[in-house]
Amino acid sequence: MPTEDLPGLSDIETRVKSLHEGSEIVSPGYSTADDIYVVDVKRADDSAIQVFLSGEGEELGWIRIDEAELEGKSGEFEDIVSQADAEKAAVEALSGLEIKGDVMGVMVDVFADQDVYVVEVDTEEKSYDVFVSPEGKVLGFDEYEVADTFGYDLSEEDEIKALEAELEIKRMYSREQREAMAESGEALEDGSFPIADVADLDNAIQAFGRAKDKEAAKKHIMKRAKDLGKMDMIPADWTADDGDAAPAAAAPAEADGEKADDPELLDALAEFQRMMESDEI
Repeated sequence: MPTEDLPGLSDIETRVKSLHEGSEIVSPGYSTADDIYVVDVKRADDSAIQVFLSGEGEELGWIRIDEAELEGKSGEFEDIVSQADAEKAAVEALSGLEIKGDVMGVMVDVFADQDVYVVEVDTEEKSYDVFVSPEGKVLGFDEYEVADTFGYDLSEEDEIKALEAELEIKRMYSREQREAMAESGEALEDGSFPIADVADLDNAIQAFGRAKDKEAAKKHIMKRAKDLGKMDMIPADWTADDGDAAPAAAAPAEADGEKADDPELLDALAEFQRMMESDEI
């Protein structure tokens, strides 16, 4: 489905037909791991090719494939359901288990080595991630206690920022890359929250609110911040009760009659330290 300024499968089909005149679209598909569209095409001369386009719809190239292979793939993605259909399937599956809640979002991800819709459904006590195949079949779901959020509540604006950061993370690294980063300690065990540099760290902090295991995510993000020498990027309330947090810059005991715990003075000192570390002055 199209998202904001990004094309959907129907847009991609139209673009491929304009680039390869007289061609017939046999099997359009999308690889979440690599953020590319893969379209099997039968050309006017009956030859078969596989066309690759970026997530923005730019053609990256194409390769010739065996016609028999093309026929074998024919129809594999011809009945991809919409996000609305995936949402409906998820709600119906949970209703069958006498579980009723509000759908909080629908995303595309990977489950059991295949692309799926992930429908997030929240109830008063629990949250569910329901995995729906491109054909509309419910493959399973994960269940989380609401208490796992550790009291972290997102405003609508923060939720949007967290979602944007999460999508940016998934665009940056393929599934294979995230698995490798998990082994090296740059990502969590499941490959989530990959952090290789300062830009990744910033995205991880923004996306933290959408973490299912917030305690593990917070510890990982803080560890990577420490490894990168960027503890100053960590929100102040994260380090308040953390013994491993970098010590704050020492404030003078008294300054012109002002107490050392003066909030404005401490904020000014913290901002000065941040600017020094970021070479802004």
